[in-house]
Amino acid sequence: MFGGTNRLVRVVAWQAASGSYWTDGLLLAQGDVARHADALAIAPYITMCVPPTSTDPKALTAPQVAGWTVGQVLDHLESKALPECLGWVAEHRKVAAKHRLQLIAYEAGQHMVGVAGGEDNEAMTKLFLAANAHPRIAGIYRRYLRAWNDAGGGLLCYFASTGAWSKWGSWGILQHYDDDPARSPKFMAAMTWASEQGQTVNVPAAR
Repeated sequence: MFGGTNRLVRVVAWQAASGSYWTDGLLLAQGDVARHADALAIAPYITMCVPPTSTDPKALTAPQVAGWTVGQVLDHLESKALPECLGWVAEHRKVAAKHRLQLIAYEAGQHMVGVAGGEDNEAMTKLFLAANAHPRIAGIYRRYLRAWNDAGGGLLCYFASTGAWSKWGSWGILQHYDDDPARSPKFMAAMTWASEQGQTVNVPAAR
């Protein structure tokens, strides 16, 4: 159909959080999958998935996080979740280099959300919504995206462009197409980074 691979990038995808051990094994499986691929794709989310309870005394729970301030949520995102994410990126970069593959991202962004019933904690959901709208998250995003570049990452597909925020997650860099960009720090950070990559982006003037 394509007449070769000059117009086709053959991608092997795996979750970043699952660990590079599994990624490396996948690329070695079935007669050396890596020989028939061009890129390894991961989803390097800045992860903060919070359940209602946990048997791990070190794990966060929804009642605990619900008592935090927005600043504490962003502190955790910056000091714990972001370094963890960048560690996954570094591990998978080594695997990609070992198999002579590009490293790309099939999904990316923040991942503050309740899970396994944690999403029903309204106080925590309100904190996550506020954190996603806080000006400080723009700086976290700038660190995140530039670190992806520094690690040798290529194409990064952000999830998602536009989508209403709820207890199921705050995935959109905008909630609505007509949002004021000046009040959308995730959007401004992402567009600034895209411009730095040489992409032609149109950032509307603040209203």
